[in-house]
Amino acid sequence: MKFEVGKFYKHNTGICLSILCEAKTTLYGDTYIAEQACGGSSIITVGKDQSCTANFHEISKEEWMENFS
Repeated sequence: MKFEVGKFYKHNTGICLSILCEAKTTLYGDTYIAEQACGGSSIITVGKDQSCTANFHEISKEEWMENFS
């Protein structure tokens, strides 16, 4: 599995990600920009390699939105 723009993912630890867009950064090169939800929210970079999705599974938008209600 690889992350995809517009989809939502949950890690086995409970951290949720919304993959917002792709970006080319100076420090990380080609990466994804994601919103992370886990007791709050922050914007982070996420790698594009398959190894970056270890222990993540796709979730619905409804499950993602539960982080904000």
